[in-house]
Amino acid sequence: MNSSDNGLCAFCNTITFPGPTEPWTLEHLSMKEVLLGEERGYRLCAFIDAAVGLSQKALPQNGVVRLRHEPTLSQLRILVQKQPGGETVANSVRLAHFEGSTGKYIALSYCWGKAKTFVTSTQTLHDRLRCFSIKELPQTLRDAVEVAQQLGVTYLWVDVLCILQGSDGEAKEDWEHEAGKMGKIYGNAYLTLSAAASRHCDGGLFYRCVIPTQVAIKNPNRAHTIDSLAELTMLDQRDYKDEPIVNRAWTLQEGLLSQRNAVFCLNEVCWHCDLGLVHQSSATHQPNGSSKWHNIYKLRLPTPPLKPRWTWLVQNYCGRNLTKEKDKLPAIAGLAAHIYTNRAGDEKEALAKANAVAKKAGISSSYDAEGDFGEYLAGLWRNTLWRDLLWRRTDESGPWGGVFSHARTSRPLSYRAPSWSWASMDGMVTYIYANRPYKQSSFTASIVDCNIDLLDPSAPFSEVKGGRLVLRSLMKQSHRIGYKSGRPEEGPPELIGLDVDEREEKTVGAISFDDDDRTGMERASKASEIQCLQLALSRSDLISLILLPVDSQKATYARIGICITVESEQRWWSDAQTHEVTIV
Repeated sequence: MNSSDNGLCAFCNTITFPGPTEPWTLEHLSMKEVLLGEERGYRLCAFIDAAVGLSQKALPQNGVVRLRHEPTLSQLRILVQKQPGGETVANSVRLAHFEGSTGKYIALSYCWGKAKTFVTSTQTLHDRLRCFSIKELPQTLRDAVEVAQQLGVTYLWVDVLCILQGSDGEAKEDWEHEAGKMGKIYGNAYLTLSAAASRHCDGGLFYRCVIPTQVAIKNPNRAHTIDSLAELTMLDQRDYKDEPIVNRAWTLQEGLLSQRNAVFCLNEVCWHCDLGLVHQSSATHQPNGSSKWHNIYKLRLPTPPLKPRWTWLVQNYCGRNLTKEKDKLPAIAGLAAHIYTNRAGDEKEALAKANAVAKKAGISSSYDAEGDFGEYLAGLWRNTLWRDLLWRRTDESGPWGGVFSHARTSRPLSYRAPSWSWASMDGMVTYIYANRPYKQSSFTASIVDCNIDLLDPSAPFSEVKGGRLVLRSLMKQSHRIGYKSGRPEEGPPELIGLDVDEREEKTVGAISFDDDDRTGMERASKASEIQCLQLALSRSDLISLILLPVDSQKATYARIGICITVESEQRWWSDAQTHEVTIV
């Protein structure tokens, strides 16, 4: 709290009140004081305990039990608030290795930011296994330790402390090993604390609280004190969908895989679990899927054998930012592993019941109607490749409207995924006709083969070092790519071809480059050829991949975009020939 010349903090100076000109003082409390203060009736522990009790009831819904599994602690490096003998040292913690133990632990989800962090490395691991002061931790981690203490939970998992950090071989090996368990770490946690409002690890959990909305004002210059009430309106209010943590890629799976989330927003604490959402300020419970909330609130993992819409998860994920570009696949690997592991069961009956409940409630179903997704292929699934290949770059947030509008489009500096995977790019993506009924029969290309070369064969959902997709379909070479009337401002880039009798140029379709338009045009202009490969037919629109040669002799190409050709322009395809090509 920074005080100004008049003795008020910067927060108080943003509030003005009508009345006399003599100085006034505002009695206020920080969010931390409000949440932990018993006299205000908004004790954090009471709020969380009540919410945990709600989720522990495992109320049957749609004929299935919503609580996924009980929290366990096994084969984990964890932060402990007690010494080996069981005694507690004030304001101190230590790291410990657990092998085969069980017990409650809390996990922390937060933004690292650019602030210098207190980390565990190969050099500091020995010191971390001994007692060290909580005061050495960044503010967010300190607050997490305090909340865990208030809740009576001894163990806390924080990535920067429990996974070795650094560029040496031991640290890299430890990170790869622990990152592969990320889904289980958050999935098995008793509770996950989400530092939603903080942009970095020194931001803390607690911010100014909007509770109560009426505050007491006292004039110290009066002979006797007169208390009055004024409505307090914070200038820096924001919704959860606008919190910094929503834009961090890793936190998507951290939140979804966690059974229970206490979300520390700028103005309040929210509770989100498989049963629904509770806002502390309103103390009202809303079931997941309620039309009252933005889509970002509704997203939770359904109980197996039901599956979430993978395309929705990808759209949500690709709008978020990564500090390390190589983490594109690892940061969603836990979700992919969860879906793959829980794919068995009688899905049809469960899906029918869930859809019936959604229809009765007047909300859209967020479950995927496809069967077993099959093998995971660098962000896509073998049994739904016909649908998953229909991604394209977009500047809009799709079902996550108004959340990721700032996400930039770029290509990583080093290889990360094959060109036919959305993981090869950074930036928002959408799926063509994602909200329309779409059947596999609409896919006109034949999938001959698809395989991935994993960086680590023991991590099938993580990094890859290669991949090839073999398709057989109609293919035709384009004349060039350009803009209508030669002006970029008049619309998207267009595929230009010669009509069937090759007398004049004609528009074949609108192109969506995987890169931004300028970069895509530069790549296309330097290519020796531009090929169009038919992919699908949806209603009257023909969808094709735009390919550039990697090795024409071996019919090997790279995807650079996708093209949509309306019915009136499809005559150009009449003399196309069937080819079998490999896309890398």
